[in-house]
Amino acid sequence: MISLLGLAGKSLKNRRATALLSLLTVTIAVVLLLGVEKVRTQAKASFANTIPTPI
Repeated sequence: MISLLGLAGKSLKNRRATALLSLLTVTIAVVLLLGVEKVRTQAKASFANTIPTPI
């Protein structure tokens, strides 16, 4: 009986292009999510620095 891991490996080997495209898509999505989050926090901090604090 073929183990589940072996079966998954054979499936990935047979669908190499699809697996690589899926991995690439997930990688791009994570990079974009982290980039947007960084820009959001930097914009929020920049906006907070422009507001004068009352004395």
